[in-house]
Amino acid sequence: MHSPYQQWEGAVQQQQQQLIQRTQPQAQGFDDTGEGFESLLELLNGPTDPGPPSGGACMPGSRADIIINAPMMVPAQPPPPPPPPPPPAPPAAESRSGPSKAPVSEQTRLALIKKLNPQSILVDENFNSQLHTAVLQSQPREAVDFLLCNLKRQKKLLPIINMVNICGHTPLSLCLKMRRADLLSLLIDFDAGPTQLCCCVSERTNHFHYAFAKCLDTTAAIQMVQCLISCVAEKHQSDLIGLHAKDRFRKTPLDYLNHRISQLSATQQEPDSAELLASMQWLKNSICRMLPRVEAGLDY
Repeated sequence: MHSPYQQWEGAVQQQQQQLIQRTQPQAQGFDDTGEGFESLLELLNGPTDPGPPSGGACMPGSRADIIINAPMMVPAQPPPPPPPPPPPAPPAAESRSGPSKAPVSEQTRLALIKKLNPQSILVDENFNSQLHTAVLQSQPREAVDFLLCNLKRQKKLLPIINMVNICGHTPLSLCLKMRRADLLSLLIDFDAGPTQLCCCVSERTNHFHYAFAKCLDTTAAIQMVQCLISCVAEKHQSDLIGLHAKDRFRKTPLDYLNHRISQLSATQQEPDSAELLASMQWLKNSICRMLPRVEAGLDY
């Protein structure tokens, strides 16, 4: 009797012999050159590509020919992005004061003045009031007096009496410019202010500056300036402080008077110059008597 282990070992050996007997005929087909193995691979994977013949050419239709002569596949490039839109046109150049001004007709200008002038104070496009117009038209003293009384009754005189027009002139400075000495005392009576700025505001000249710088060319003009100072001293003496005021050039009205006197002193041999020089010296002395605080001896 064999033991169970010996029986199991005999069964295993028997199975090994049966396996060898089944695979031996197939192993006999494999020679040392390996052709049998290649035939087995050909059965499994299909016929192999014979490869290119001598000369480098490939058989048409072969796998190598398909691979070699196949067109190169280049990955598709994305389309170029569309060009950016052109930048918007720059706006029309404008000056610091605003858009370019088109010419304004006289009718449009008058309509604008009327809109900005609810009390009908201005009468033309040059920003002249009724009082400016009366002086410019050389109306007589009686007509100007009537106009002043009428404006005062209508409560329109206050914004007019010291108002400047487009040229920077007040009614009082227009009287000095036009040598209307007969209207000076009348305007001073209705509170025209000689210390108010006139003409070029940036130069900060008051009516005294204007009188001494622009109205000392004749003896009659010097007498007119003397009349102005006398009226102010009589009715509004505090306004004489304007004789101390300095303009943009750091000059007082008397500085202009002294400068004019020094100019005439150099040409006093001429008869007209001597007469003007005497009138200016008289004006200077009268101012010093009227207002001792004024330093009349300053040189220009």
